[in-house]
Amino acid sequence: MKSGSFPVAGGRRIAYNIYGDAGHFPVAFFHGLGGSRNSITVDEAWLRQKRWSLVSFDRPGVGDSGALPAYTLEQVAADAAALIAHLGHQRCAALGWSAGGPFAMAFAGGFPELVDFLALVNTAMPVGDGKGGWWPAGSRQWLALACRYLPALANPFFYLAARRYRRNPKLALARAIARMAPADRELLQSPAMQALLRQASDDAWGSGGYGPACDARALGHRLAVRLDDVRIPVHLWQGEQDIDSGTCRLEKLARRFPKATIHRVKQAGHLLYLQHAEKILEISLW
Repeated sequence: MKSGSFPVAGGRRIAYNIYGDAGHFPVAFFHGLGGSRNSITVDEAWLRQKRWSLVSFDRPGVGDSGALPAYTLEQVAADAAALIAHLGHQRCAALGWSAGGPFAMAFAGGFPELVDFLALVNTAMPVGDGKGGWWPAGSRQWLALACRYLPALANPFFYLAARRYRRNPKLALARAIARMAPADRELLQSPAMQALLRQASDDAWGSGGYGPACDARALGHRLAVRLDDVRIPVHLWQGEQDIDSGTCRLEKLARRFPKATIHRVKQAGHLLYLQHAEKILEISLW
């Protein structure tokens, strides 16, 4: 894995990791809320064999990426497009996990000339799209809307969450793991996976919760694009033990894409993207 950063307009820098050979076909990874570019790991020898690479990046205010107040889904999509261009590629795929899903949708819809495939793993639902419709489908979408329209009330929540984490990271992570599905807890028995979770959490919560708060606010915006205009293959992956995703909501989301396929994986939870990274890429690309 190689790490780097590059500047974008306004003087911000975007920090990224590359897994595999930087010259191979890239998959842009969009991390979840409370995560970072360090939220994923993939067998690099396998990636080289497939002639693929995986590119993860920190959203504004997370890890080593510069802050961008009140950013939108589309601004993060533009950051992803700038990153792919910086690496010298003209085509790519997008992989969005959890809260990263709507950002990946914005990327695929906003840059159809760039994105060939879209994979969404235990994705959060957007609150609406460019058709003009609003369709918050659960408590998390209503929370995102509250974060957007009532930031003065929402921001202290993220600040206090970050303060609790920094006070005792080990305890905070132990409590988070205890609330996870059995498959996720089993996966996190691995010291390597525990280290990955710790690094990503440090990146996200080390700046006083600023990044996660901005993420939540961005998720309160409708997608500017219409999902029925996203005509590339879309693969929706769901762990059957995932307590954060609803089957009915996933089926409704799938119907909004012209070319969507749903994959349900037994004995998998919210961390499905870590448990079966190679399988997800193998089936979602070509």
